[in-house]
Amino acid sequence: GKLGRIPLKVLINQLKKSLQIPFVRVVGEVEKEVSKVGICWGGLGHSEFAAACARILEAEAIIVGDMTEELARYAHETGLSVIDCFHCVTEMPVMEALARKIKEKFPVLKVLFIPNDLPWKVI
Repeated sequence: GKLGRIPLKVLINQLKKSLQIPFVRVVGEVEKEVSKVGICWGGLGHSEFAAACARILEAEAIIVGDMTEELARYAHETGLSVIDCFHCVTEMPVMEALARKIKEKFPVLKVLFIPNDLPWKVI
């Protein structure tokens, strides 16, 4: 079927709301409409390989947990949009879910989830 398109800004606002963060870092025009978005695992945003993978998969934007200046510059030069939602924030929901699963599977264990909130503010 035909894919829908949404402005990058709509996706950004949803990510901020879902991850409960006040800001993200963005490369690209926020009014640009996209239909295919890649989500990068782990530290892939630390490298231009994230952009290369996005190009191979024909993604118009990627969501990362960390973005290096090299990735930002490459993305800017090639027209790829990047949304950086920060490492600690993007891994927290998964780690919290993992802690829940371990508690369910091994009720005799004391499993503690230690939140890792965004450590800075934008002024």
